[in-house]
Amino acid sequence: MQLVYSDEGRTMGNPDPVRRRHVPFSASFLEGSEYRLLLEGRPRSAGIRCGRVVLQPGEAAGIHDSGCHEEVLVILEGKGELWFQDFPSLPAEGGRLLYVPSHTLHDVRNTGTIPLRYLYVVAPVAEGQASLSGDGSQTS
Repeated sequence: MQLVYSDEGRTMGNPDPVRRRHVPFSASFLEGSEYRLLLEGRPRSAGIRCGRVVLQPGEAAGIHDSGCHEEVLVILEGKGELWFQDFPSLPAEGGRLLYVPSHTLHDVRNTGTIPLRYLYVVAPVAEGQASLSGDGSQTS
């Protein structure tokens, strides 16, 4: 993975220790393997992670639960579905953004005839933050 640090060794203003630990950077996601981690979380960030996935026709990412993390999928190309155990499936097509709540069993499946390419972003839910139930109402 090619990471490019944008601070070029310069101090970036405020001497806040958080800013010193987490500096801006960019990563290329256009080439590489079918599953590519782009941002690993700590120590590069406070907890957010992201990566790129390419699923061939008929393939699936695998049923999983992101635990105490929310997840966003940005579909770049292809056609598929985002399957949930407790919710209706959502179409996953190029140009769509999909949201997965924390503690939700889900899977991404390529239902099309070309590779399904997408980026995922996973971020921890703040401690004590309320969750939403299946009908959208708040739970504690």
